[in-house]
Amino acid sequence: MQGKVIQAQQDQQVLFNEQAKATSSENQAVQVNSDNVVVKYRETLRFEKTCNYAVPTDIANGLFQYTNRLRSSAVPESTSKPNRSGTDTAAAVKLTYCQAVLWINPLLAAIEQANNQLDAIRQLQKKGKQ
Repeated sequence: MQGKVIQAQQDQQVLFNEQAKATSSENQAVQVNSDNVVVKYRETLRFEKTCNYAVPTDIANGLFQYTNRLRSSAVPESTSKPNRSGTDTAAAVKLTYCQAVLWINPLLAAIEQANNQLDAIRQLQKKGKQ
């Protein structure tokens, strides 16, 4: 009986490792593709005359606050310090339309990577029920 349990755990560990490796490879390919797209976008935007136009300050501040709130919730500070995300007033920041364009592809790549990880978890859950 104990041998069967140990064997099942080993098989499950092998399955998890294989799935993690496959997902990691997929996500690495997504990142490389995203990096290449950003390089192409930078080359294209270099010649764009409207690149230095600023996004309205309220919108830029809102985007930066949202970004910082997401970042701080994903990587919280030590537990001895209170989490002050979203409570500080943000200094006025300048965001150009071209900078905003350059945010889009990495953001979509991050979403795709998260979706790949969630899909891998769902696949493992299905295999676990069989």
